[in-house]
Amino acid sequence: MNASVLTRNLTSYDFLKMAAVLLMIVDHIGFYFFPEVEEFRAIGRWCVPIWFFLIGYANSRDLGGPLWIAAGVLIVGDVIAGMTLFPLSIIATIIVVRVLLNILMDFAMESRQNFWTLCVILMFLILPSIFIFEYGAEGFLLAMMGYLLRRQDQVSDVRLDLFVLFVFLIFICAETVIFGFNQDMVILMSAGTVVSFVSIYYFRAMEFETLTRMLPVYVTKFIQFFGRHTLLIYVGHLLAFKALGIALYPDRFPVFGWTFF
Repeated sequence: MNASVLTRNLTSYDFLKMAAVLLMIVDHIGFYFFPEVEEFRAIGRWCVPIWFFLIGYANSRDLGGPLWIAAGVLIVGDVIAGMTLFPLSIIATIIVVRVLLNILMDFAMESRQNFWTLCVILMFLILPSIFIFEYGAEGFLLAMMGYLLRRQDQVSDVRLDLFVLFVFLIFICAETVIFGFNQDMVILMSAGTVVSFVSIYYFRAMEFETLTRMLPVYVTKFIQFFGRHTLLIYVGHLLAFKALGIALYPDRFPVFGWTFF
């Protein structure tokens, strides 16, 4: 999840990733400290499409050491905090998506029939797969969206607007079932997710040289920190939240009281 465009100037990646990071932190605040306040979790859904879109949008499928270390560290953290081992964290899901996405897309792009067959298979795999990896097959559908939007000029057999709508509806339905959201929470989740989908549908890699010159340096550095150190922020804040959870809520986070599911 490191920045794909490293430059002194602010980029569209910086802003998109910063938004995703802040929304993710809101989600985790809800999970660890305010589980009874569903609004945190509903708002947290807004960032999920962004993360997987960026995986598919990237040309690289790098599986460098930091990803594996992060996945391992979070497993250890979950064990210490008395949480469940499965589903594995989104870092593990990202690793799986990076390994398999190009293979699946090579199959999907052979024909329209292959494409929609894969989509239907992934749709039916969502509920069983979320017990193994966070977001499960949802991650593949969202990453496919990024893959296709990056290659719009090469896609002729797929109506991208219809596919994006399909993924949006599947995502909303799946998250509603998984979290058991009521009508108000579904509306809140859907409203923000619409903004996320529109943002990534029109996303382009851009560099904002003029804006960078206009903003104070500390503002630029703040935005770039959140946009370019996402893996560090993800692991760091989760470890901190787990530690606070152990200290504040030992009944919810019993040390080494972990289970598989």
